[in-house]
Amino acid sequence: MNLKRLFSTLVAICALIVFFTWTYYPGIPTKAADDGVPNGYKCPGCSVILISIDTLRPDHLGSYGYGRDTSPFLDDLAERSMVFRKFYSPIPKTNPSHASMFTSKPPYLHGVRFNGQSLDEGETTLAEILGQQGYVTGGFASAAHLNMQSGFGQGFDTYDSGSIIKSGTYYTRYAGQTSSLASQWLESNRGERFFLFIHYFDPHAPYDPPKEHDIFQGASDSLLHRLAGALTYASPSANKSLDFLRTGLETARYDGEIHYVDAEIGGLLEQYGSLDDTVVIITSDHGEALGEHGYYFAHGDVLYEEQVRIPLIIYSRGVRYDSGKLSLNTQLMPTILDILDITDNYSMHPSLFAGESLTELVFESDRCTHPNASDNHCYPEMSNKGKLTAVRRGDWKYIHTPARDGEREELYDLVNDPGEELDESGQKEHAGRLDGLRSILAPLMPLIHDAEDEDVDVDEQTIEALRALGYVV
Repeated sequence: MNLKRLFSTLVAICALIVFFTWTYYPGIPTKAADDGVPNGYKCPGCSVILISIDTLRPDHLGSYGYGRDTSPFLDDLAERSMVFRKFYSPIPKTNPSHASMFTSKPPYLHGVRFNGQSLDEGETTLAEILGQQGYVTGGFASAAHLNMQSGFGQGFDTYDSGSIIKSGTYYTRYAGQTSSLASQWLESNRGERFFLFIHYFDPHAPYDPPKEHDIFQGASDSLLHRLAGALTYASPSANKSLDFLRTGLETARYDGEIHYVDAEIGGLLEQYGSLDDTVVIITSDHGEALGEHGYYFAHGDVLYEEQVRIPLIIYSRGVRYDSGKLSLNTQLMPTILDILDITDNYSMHPSLFAGESLTELVFESDRCTHPNASDNHCYPEMSNKGKLTAVRRGDWKYIHTPARDGEREELYDLVNDPGEELDESGQKEHAGRLDGLRSILAPLMPLIHDAEDEDVDVDEQTIEALRALGYVV
């Protein structure tokens, strides 16, 4: 079946994040640049646990400044970790973002631009590299579109993405079930040098945390939710237009899902024991819209901060550091190899990597050192199917929608307007800045759009899974 037709209702997205300069996320205490570089972050020969929490916004974690106590374990871990405040997904979709995470390539290079597309066998993944280095490798995913057929299992000795009911919907499983499998695998490989990848589908919609974690909703949230239900019953066609009444309750449930996953991760790592010889990475594939910009309880359609900014917490020998450097998830793979002091693949085959190690950016240089970098910015590029593009340079962000969709430009000052509510693209005083951001995107657009119109076949089982999860109508 042709994927192009199936996904005609989805807006295809392409985003390019361009970084420069040393800036910090406002409101978060950070170590000053002249405080000295922390030593001892490298962990040669250590095991690695990479945890991806689907749909997780960093601004809903306590360690990123959130007011609710959604993440007590992760907050404690962050106190002993390297925390990246301006870390971005190349695209707010699960498969393409994870492909970038595993290959250090943007979507238009690795070719995965939709959920349901498979990662090419010719790509070199993190699991394959670590396997070649003698690591035992295991992966446990919680959604069917990250199954073996998706290509994400390549390089893993054990890979499990079994389909289990969640909330009456097949093809996903609860965090507790995934944790149990991962914990059993850890126990059976105790004493080995290992790489473990865990993907939690919570807090992806529908938000349905276990009762003991559904602790954040108030009486007014429930009242407005019931009102929306009554109005929908009276006028079914008004269902989506009443989402704003559900925002409080749905956000509380979303936070409850985070609380649930946090507890599962805490239990898993506490059962595992000492992290002296283990590197732990916590991140996400993308964020979630919770009413911002008219989008409710969804992702994948726009490139605003709530959908593309993601957390990154790296525990390595208890080294504590806060970074406000702009960074992208294509940098995660070389960062892990750098921490492990595995330099063979990067030095001998630099073309494998579109990103550079985040530790080099933070600890060893005042600017990008990758061959793609200039003196004041670097750009690991990325794309989906080429309708929207975005570039961030410093505190300014530019979003472009092409003419075929009604050409539109947006320009936001993320320091004074972090919610991206005031478009300044029409202000004369910003004409020079706008031209500069356009010029950064210009040489990349042919590469992005050359990859636009390919037809992709997807097997019926994957299509059914995507339909059950709401990705296909």
